[in-house]
Amino acid sequence: MNKNIPLICLAYIFFIFFGCDNNDEPITPITSCYISNDYHFSGYINGFSKTFVDKNQNYQKYVGSTMIGGEEPIGRFVFGIDTWPLNIGDEAIFIYTPKVNTKDANEIASIFPRGELNLEQRKEFKLFYRTILDVNNYQSERFEGKFDEESSIEICKIEKNYSSNGNTNYKIRMIFNCKLYNEGLIGESKGEIKSGEITGLISIPV
Repeated sequence: MNKNIPLICLAYIFFIFFGCDNNDEPITPITSCYISNDYHFSGYINGFSKTFVDKNQNYQKYVGSTMIGGEEPIGRFVFGIDTWPLNIGDEAIFIYTPKVNTKDANEIASIFPRGELNLEQRKEFKLFYRTILDVNNYQSERFEGKFDEESSIEICKIEKNYSSNGNTNYKIRMIFNCKLYNEGLIGESKGEIKSGEITGLISIPV
């Protein structure tokens, strides 16, 4: 047996651990943010597992278009999962974007950079969680989710495509955590959403 083999092995191990140039850039880990391509919401709302999937039962994607929120063309978009027809107990999730130029597709895409958003990037996003209490009088319980210091948003993917009527559509996949409050400026704490994920669609009019 060649007695030099152990020395060769040690030299190889030394090269693997110490032979790299210290000036090499560190490898950025790939995000583990992989969620379903289907339009849906899933997560834990106040400890209860919830899943709302487009075309499952009476759930359907809520395709966001321009929302009131400023002088044209400045406004917000909203997307999420809703129900129709409405039944008592139906739940829905809506995500409101920050104010943006609603005519500028590139500017709209820029508010969804892939990866985890910092506080400055996410603080103008809003979430609304609704439960139907009375169908005839359209009474509901609405909680607002705020993306403050105790929250997180990670953009998994944004896909651009075009609809048959020429609108520019963005399919957005994101995961998030947020606290829930009574709707209003001074909302009482109403729990939290943990491990939330949503695949939604916004549509930019021609």
